[in-house]
Amino acid sequence: MDERIDLTETPITPLEGIWQDLTLLLEATFRQRGAMETFATLEQFISDLHQHEFKEIPGIRATMDLLYRKKGQCSVNELAADCHLSISQLERRLKYFTGLSPKTLTRLIRFDMACSSLLSSDRLTDLAYTTGYIDQSHFNHECRALSGCTPREVREYIHWLASNAEFLQVS
Repeated sequence: MDERIDLTETPITPLEGIWQDLTLLLEATFRQRGAMETFATLEQFISDLHQHEFKEIPGIRATMDLLYRKKGQCSVNELAADCHLSISQLERRLKYFTGLSPKTLTRLIRFDMACSSLLSSDRLTDLAYTTGYIDQSHFNHECRALSGCTPREVREYIHWLASNAEFLQVS
């Protein structure tokens, strides 16, 4: 089925920022130097943009490693300082590469650490303190918010998974 779009009825979204600058640069290059130079300029712009994104990946990976080493137990201010970034830079980069804010990432990592310890810990109060929660009530609240279950229900589910996951083990 060949569907054609009528461009006369399609709303035009004006370009802003870097894209508007690129448009002006390409138009000027085309007028002064022709199509081949314009394509070369566009190719260079795309290459530079692509390289810039890849250069940031090691920094994001280091940030995530730091979050895991600290077991999600750090403030956004501490994390930004440890990564030598401003808070807004940290938030922008993490949001771009992970889709999550630093605060959400710390919550998820701390919750993951707590869930990993549920099988080996008998007392939920001790587990809450050792995984960085202020008290058991805070841990219960986070558990419900992130999983929809109480810590005891999460523990039962993890036990169930562990007992039924024999087929996942590789010998």
